Amino acid sequence: MALQPKRLALAAATTAIILYMLCWHFMALAPELSLQLTEDMFHGSLGAMTWRMDERSHLVGTVLREALAGLSVWMGAALYNGFETSPPETGDETTM
Repeated sequence: MALQPKRLALAAATTAIILYMLCWHFMALAPELSLQLTEDMFHGSLGAMTWRMDERSHLVGTVLREALAGLSVWMGAALYNGFETSPPETGDETTM
């Protein structure tokens, strides 16, 4: 079964945007709880770390996550399709 890389990449990018926006708004509404959850995920203290919650960080973060999610899933689907359509092994290759 061949994957459709463009559709899969678009779905991944859209999902990444939705999750990022939910996370960004959660951090804006509850910064202390967000920091505590982040510290729990990293198993350590982030003491002096602060959140930068402005329009620029929201826009840049959204675009970067969308691009990275879409590109990585598109590459994975293209590789999968490339491996799937490889010719079968003939067994006549010499071994080292």
